[in-house]
Amino acid sequence: HLIHKINELTDRSYILSWKLSIRDNNSSIIEYIIERYFKSYLSFIRIETITSITERKDYTYYGKPNHQTCSNIQEKNLNSVKHLYITSKEIEDNCVNYFPNVNGLSIKTSVDSIIITLHHIINLLYFTPNVHTLNVSLLFCNININSNKQNEKFQYVLKKNKIQSLVLNGECLFGAIQFIVYLFPRLEYLKTQIERKEIEQILRFLLSKTHNKTRNLFYLCISMVPKVCLKETKMVIKSENLFNDHSIKYINRDLHLWW
Repeated sequence: HLIHKINELTDRSYILSWKLSIRDNNSSIIEYIIERYFKSYLSFIRIETITSITERKDYTYYGKPNHQTCSNIQEKNLNSVKHLYITSKEIEDNCVNYFPNVNGLSIKTSVDSIIITLHHIINLLYFTPNVHTLNVSLLFCNININSNKQNEKFQYVLKKNKIQSLVLNGECLFGAIQFIVYLFPRLEYLKTQIERKEIEQILRFLLSKTHNKTRNLFYLCISMVPKVCLKETKMVIKSENLFNDHSIKYINRDLHLWW
């Protein structure tokens, strides 16, 4: 049921989830992302202001409410809500209509509620082809990637999806990275966790000049790595002559690389 409700909510949506702090001291990174990535999507850059409850920009839906709750929601003017956060598997039919102008959607789940797998993502993107930014905890464990490629729904998503920014809150191995690049050919920004021993191999693949699978990619963020990875990555780039014009920074255990 969740997938069909998401489809209703995202008829006019182009962003599923995006988390970026514009108050970061590393302004060069933030300015670069805004200039390069958000140039065509300025309508999604929102300056947070203190508003009354009738002018709220964000709303969190916690679960299937009772009729009294729905009545209370209906009394409020939620036309101004632009970003809806869903933390439940089920959505009440009557309450979906209270968010007519939503253009941002985040699905926030806990380990105890929903385990997001590739199957869930394919189903989600099948009904939301206009989404260009995806932030999710995705498990690649015990997935036959080759069998998924033969799936009719997968082929539709492969051709129609517009994902340009992908944030994976989980660890990816080399095979998973290859599959991600295959599934999202328009990918420009990628953030994920990578095992230290696989960083070099993945870098060579993502930055290789022998194929055009990552021709649109210009920003890579590797999460939760030790600082020594900064030096190791610089050495790989130099020894392999991967590119000349690039920037690399280590911030709060995240390695940022953009070119």
